[in-house]
Amino acid sequence: MKKSELLKLIESLEDEAEVLDTLKEHEEIKSLAKDFDVNKIALEDFTKLLQENKEIKGYWTSEKDRAVSKGVNTFKENNLQKLIDEAIKAKSNEGKTQEQIALEEIQAKYEAMEKQMKIKELESKYKDTLVEKGLDTRLMKFIIAENEEDITKNIDFFNEIIASNTNLKVNERLNESSFKPKNNKDLNNYKVMTKEELLKKDYKFIQEFANENPDEYKTIMNN
Repeated sequence: MKKSELLKLIESLEDEAEVLDTLKEHEEIKSLAKDFDVNKIALEDFTKLLQENKEIKGYWTSEKDRAVSKGVNTFKENNLQKLIDEAIKAKSNEGKTQEQIALEEIQAKYEAMEKQMKIKELESKYKDTLVEKGLDTRLMKFIIAENEEDITKNIDFFNEIIASNTNLKVNERLNESSFKPKNNKDLNNYKVMTKEELLKKDYKFIQEFANENPDEYKTIMNN
């Protein structure tokens, strides 16, 4: 129905006539007002709807792009790395028999287990070393390594940093001095000690000396 036809229809009505009721009874309008059953729509009808209705086409395109993006991201998160690992593994296994592949997998698991056990043993051993030096055992995760030489270096590194930081809080510049311990029975072997000798000691030693020999400590720090 054209606009002009609709206007003529309305103008032909009497002043007291119900416009809506009249329009609903009009045959052409009744055909347009039939209930729309989405279950009966055909593919070609849907395609035509997308072509002719910009709003529906825009919504459909937006939803389609969103679904595709979500699917791609989900695939990357859940499957891509697995496929890459499998491809690398398959490439490395080229030319090997099933027995060789199985043997290598068993060997790899054994080596990983052996490495983990060794790390546990080293953690247990050097936990006591940290305690002896007055260092927090929570530093273990930073000092642990696969060999004892590196572990020792890491312990010395942290010990030096903490000891230096403690002394810097007292005085930024230290001058050489000497002292004789008075109270600390563990320091009896050190009859005379310079600042350089003190700074070479571990953090626990310096703390004990400062607590039990405050006068001597102040002398060496503020000379």
